[in-house]
Amino acid sequence: MPRSWEINAEWEYLDSGLPEERACFAALSIDAHAQCLTEGRDAWANRLRKAPYLSAYPFAEWLAWNWWRLRWEPRAPAAASSSSGKAKGERRKAKGERRKVKGNGPRPRL
Repeated sequence: MPRSWEINAEWEYLDSGLPEERACFAALSIDAHAQCLTEGRDAWANRLRKAPYLSAYPFAEWLAWNWWRLRWEPRAPAAASSSSGKAKGERRKAKGERRKVKGNGPRPRL
């Protein structure tokens, strides 16, 4: 059975920064359903890169904070969520409202 998503890390050496960032420095790639989600243009090397160089520590921290929700939080039925979401969006458009993003410390809240 094929995997639906995959996270790969090619660990690299970083000589400056916080200890946890240096320990987790890698070329990190995320693939979902055979589609690369982390591909981007590297302006310095002038090429496309599938795995950007970064510290994986903040990503690991985010996974730890959200693991329960990612794995076990129930989903709304597709028909009910799409119709109610569509109706809410249409009401917002009619009123001229926009969805606002508010900061709540280091993590934004919708």
